[in-house]
Amino acid sequence: MYYTLQALLSQNHNFSSLPSKKEEKWRFSPLFDYLEKSYKKEPDFDNKLSFVPRHKYWLYLKNGKVLQEQLPSFVDIKTCNLNHEVKNNPFATLSSSSPYLGLYIHKNIQLHLYFDYADESFILSALNLVIKENIHCRIYMHFLGASKSFISHTNNIKLLKHCSVELYQFQDLDNSAIIISENSLFLDESSSIENFVLLKGSAYAQHFIHATLGYLSQLNIRSLLLAKQTQKEFFSCDINHLGDKSVSNVLSKQVLKDSSFALFDANTKIERQIKGAQVKQASHALLLDKKARIHSLPHLEIYTDELTASHGSTVGDLDANSINYLLSRGINMQKVREMLISAFINETLQDLNEPTKKIVLEKIANYYEGV
Repeated sequence: MYYTLQALLSQNHNFSSLPSKKEEKWRFSPLFDYLEKSYKKEPDFDNKLSFVPRHKYWLYLKNGKVLQEQLPSFVDIKTCNLNHEVKNNPFATLSSSSPYLGLYIHKNIQLHLYFDYADESFILSALNLVIKENIHCRIYMHFLGASKSFISHTNNIKLLKHCSVELYQFQDLDNSAIIISENSLFLDESSSIENFVLLKGSAYAQHFIHATLGYLSQLNIRSLLLAKQTQKEFFSCDINHLGDKSVSNVLSKQVLKDSSFALFDANTKIERQIKGAQVKQASHALLLDKKARIHSLPHLEIYTDELTASHGSTVGDLDANSINYLLSRGINMQKVREMLISAFINETLQDLNEPTKKIVLEKIANYYEGV
C-alpha cells in the first residue's frame, strides 16, 4: 500500500504537518516539493545482507532493525524508547517515537554500523549510544540503499566523564533517496568527540547536530558535502557551551556542480557564566557551475567576554591563477580541475587516520568524474 508523505506524517501523533517556511531552521527547506511523492507505509522485509562486513566488530541493521551482528560481550544491546527533545527537526521526533536500538559500550572498541534501507518506503530508525567513563571508541556509521525512500534517522549519543569518541558518518545513499538525520550529543566533563560527516548522493539530505558541552569537553566537527545535478544538501548545528573551558570547532566544505544547492547553518551559544571557552566556525564552498548555489549562515551567540571565538565563510570557484599555472606545466584541463578539487577537499581529511581517509577517498572517487 502506498501513501503520500503528507498522509504518512499526519498519522503520527507527534507530528501532523510539515513545518512552516517561516520557521528559522527550515526557511530554505524544499521539503514541500516532496509532499506528493508516494512511499510504502511498511517496507518489505528482506533478511539478506547486501554484503558481509570484513571487520572484527560490526552491526548490520535493515530498516532500523538488527539483522546480523558480530559484537563482543562488553557491548550491550537493548531496545526501548528514545527520550530527548528535538526542537528544530520534527522528523527526528518521528524517529524518537519509534522503537530504537540502544548500544552501551564498556571497553575500547572499533565498531562499524551499517544502516541498510529498503526501496520506495517511509522508514524511521534511531540509535541510542552510551559510552562509559574512560573509554575510547572509533565508530563508523554507513547509510546504504534507500532507492526512492524517505528516511528519518536519529542518533542520541552520550559520553560520560573522560571518554573520547571518533565518530565517522557516511551518507552514501541512492541518488533518489531523501534523508533527514540528526545527532543529539551530550559531552560530560573532560570528554571529546571527533565527528566527520560525509553527505553525498541522495536527492535531498538534511543533517542536524545538537550538542551540549560540559566542563573541559571538546567537540571537533568536519563535514564534507558533495552535490551535483539537482541534489540538495543541508548541514546545520546548534552547539551549547554549558561548561567552563569547553572547546568547539566546526569546519564544513561544500563542492557543488550543475544546479545543486547546499546550506550551512551553524549556531554556537556561550552562556554568561561560562569562562575560558574556545569557539571556531568556518564554511567554505566551491561552486563548479554558475547554477550551483550555497547559503552559508554562521552564527555566534555570546554572552560573556571571557572566551576565544572566530567564524567565517567563503564562496568561490576554481582559482584562475592555479588553473593557468597547472595548464602551463602540460597538465590537461580535466586533470587540473580534479587536482584543484582534491586540494580543496583535503583540509577536511587531513586529521583523519589513514584507514578512515582511505574509506572516504573510496566513497568519493569518481564522484565528479569528467568535471
